[in-house]
Amino acid sequence: MHSAANRLADFAGRDRVNSATETQTPAAKAAAPRHSSGRIIFRYGLALGSVAAATALGFLADRRDLHESVFTLFVLAVALTSWFAGVWPAVVAFGFGALAFNYYFTGPLIRHLVHAGGFRILVCIRASLRATDLVRHRAASGGGRSSPIAR
Repeated sequence: MHSAANRLADFAGRDRVNSATETQTPAAKAAAPRHSSGRIIFRYGLALGSVAAATALGFLADRRDLHESVFTLFVLAVALTSWFAGVWPAVVAFGFGALAFNYYFTGPLIRHLVHAGGFRILVCIRASLRATDLVRHRAASGGGRSSPIAR
């Protein structure tokens, strides 16, 4: 298998170019891709720290009547985490950022649902999920003669 550098060298009529992995010693190959625990703690600490900083700045922005810019702070926190720490810490920052933003900076959802009539829909969905769960439990217990509620 030839790399692009090897093909270029072959085309130019020169000798074969060694890749970086062919010139390394076996000990250097084995030690190269490992992540230390300190690096992992730094990456996920950056994720949580950026969300904490976005929350603190969000409180300041909210106090100064800049309600529209609070969401931008959380987007910036996820973007910086993605840039400096990688994909999975950015996913963690996104999850905790979404929880923090919804908890601290949005109004209660149940208040809007009661006035919009959506509370009845929410109760019906919850009841249907519970009924489905009971049917699955009865089928898994083997027959359904005994009630899972009585247990």
